[in-house]
Amino acid sequence: MNLDVQNFLKRYNGAKAKWNQKSGIHQEAYEYSMPFRNKFFDKSSNENGQENVNLYDNTAVDSVPIFASRLLQMIAPEGKHWFRFELNDLVKKSMVEDERMDEDEIQEEQKILDNLTDIFFHYWNKSNGSTQLHEAFHDLAIGTSAIYINEGDDKNDPFDLEAIPLFDLSIEEGVKGIVDTVFRDYCIPLKSIEVLWPEAKFSQRLTEVIERDPTAKVKVIAGVIFNRKTKKFDYKVVVKDYEELIYKDSFLTNPFAISRWKLVAGEIYGCGPVIDLLPDIKILNKAQEFMMRAAEKSTSEIFIAVEDGILNPEIGLQLEPDTMIFTEKPENFQRIGFNGRPDIAQAYIDQKQFNVKKKLLADSIDRAKALSPEEISALNNEKLFDTNAMFARLSRELLTPIILRIIDIMKRKGILGDFNYKPDIFTIKFTNPLSQIQNL
Repeated sequence: MNLDVQNFLKRYNGAKAKWNQKSGIHQEAYEYSMPFRNKFFDKSSNENGQENVNLYDNTAVDSVPIFASRLLQMIAPEGKHWFRFELNDLVKKSMVEDERMDEDEIQEEQKILDNLTDIFFHYWNKSNGSTQLHEAFHDLAIGTSAIYINEGDDKNDPFDLEAIPLFDLSIEEGVKGIVDTVFRDYCIPLKSIEVLWPEAKFSQRLTEVIERDPTAKVKVIAGVIFNRKTKKFDYKVVVKDYEELIYKDSFLTNPFAISRWKLVAGEIYGCGPVIDLLPDIKILNKAQEFMMRAAEKSTSEIFIAVEDGILNPEIGLQLEPDTMIFTEKPENFQRIGFNGRPDIAQAYIDQKQFNVKKKLLADSIDRAKALSPEEISALNNEKLFDTNAMFARLSRELLTPIILRIIDIMKRKGILGDFNYKPDIFTIKFTNPLSQIQNL
């Protein structure tokens, strides 16, 4: 094993150890909110269809897709421009003061930037960007989402996005709080390697294995590590089973965009609304279980029967619906009544369901009464204010890296001409619905 592979696997093992520390809470969150997506410890578990065997309440299951859809419409609405390129305010001011450009010339420059914005969204709307963001936001409800921005083959489709499942992801945080080291590990057939990485190079040993059994599955680790010397992102693909480096590249921008809903100091993986709500979701699930058992006991009651030597008492003493408990004293069957109060339990369940829906943006208004349009608008704006702090993180960790990566790709494809994005001159002005709250 050469030094590059050794160092790569060392970084991967360190990141994977941190993932293992959080995998338990992540698995539990998936079990209660996205049971059919839960593949943390058994990646073939979806085949047996038993993930929701203990799930009695579907409030979180129904709310997570709504959370993903509404978040998409708030920060990257499909078919609309959700940002624009602008000249930096300080640059515009200095140009006017130094008489290098007047207001009319600045407006002409802005028209060029607006044209570049139109070009960006022309290709964005043709791509799978919105659908993959929607998928990633399901994971963001747990706390951490990942998008891989891949370079396409031609100018017509210069890029495509892929939502990376949380259970395939191991990450490291950089010095500025941005995730700049990402590993993705997954099992694939050997024959798929040449499809995913056409320029991959194999050793003689691995070539013989592929020729002998191309359908055999191996564990592949694709990772990006930020190189602080070159200021580039080194991309490598290693077949872990054979400890062999089969492909490497280097990028100016990170092809992975990792976003967290919110962070606790010292943590790497995010904490999403599902994890915040997990105690309520579990209590709600247990309360619904008790309600169903109470209903079962109310419709199929327990009886006491006379022991006459014919009935078999061995089946008794099982306190289940339709159970008979044998005794010598009663002259005939006696019903054992059930004194539960399902009405009280239902009120408690309604409160918990409301809390879950509200946190997951699945409840439009906060009051169970007729409201005026102004009241509804005020309540919805209040919800947007509550998520505004999250937007600052999402714009920094998700939207901006995606934009810069796509600009880099389109620049290499010759689509943007001689345009070079310079953060000290240009700025990305977000115009999505959630950003408008900052203007209030």
